[in-house]
Amino acid sequence: MGGFKDLSFVELRNAAADAKRAALEKFREHAADPVTSERQKARTAAAADRVEANRLREIEKAEGKARDAQLAIEAERNAAAQAERALAEKANREAALQTERKTARDARYAARKARSRAGRHRQKILSFRADLLKSDLAEGATANIAQLQME
Repeated sequence: MGGFKDLSFVELRNAAADAKRAALEKFREHAADPVTSERQKARTAAAADRVEANRLREIEKAEGKARDAQLAIEAERNAAAQAERALAEKANREAALQTERKTARDARYAARKARSRAGRHRQKILSFRADLLKSDLAEGATANIAQLQME
């Protein structure tokens, strides 16, 4: 193993400059290489493709969100229309039920009135018969009295 060399400032500066030159020369050779330039072009094209794909993906996301929002609005509209139809159907059923109840009530009223009329009519008939009987009896009694007086 070698010992530590004490280099002077000038030697250190020259060694750094040589290393810098060697690295720069290597970079220039590498940059001038057609394979490297092709690789760089491919990387640049791939980066551009990624940027374009990201842009298209963002556009698709925005369109998807717009579609979802449109579907949500349409679903809300359909739900409102469904609720309105249900409310109208309920109102129609309620109106039909009210009509049915009124018809039943009117039928009960008419039946009660008919019973009442029939009862009064029967009473009138009975009272008329009673009056007839009374008048027949009265006539018959007068006829009997007249017959008795004739005899």
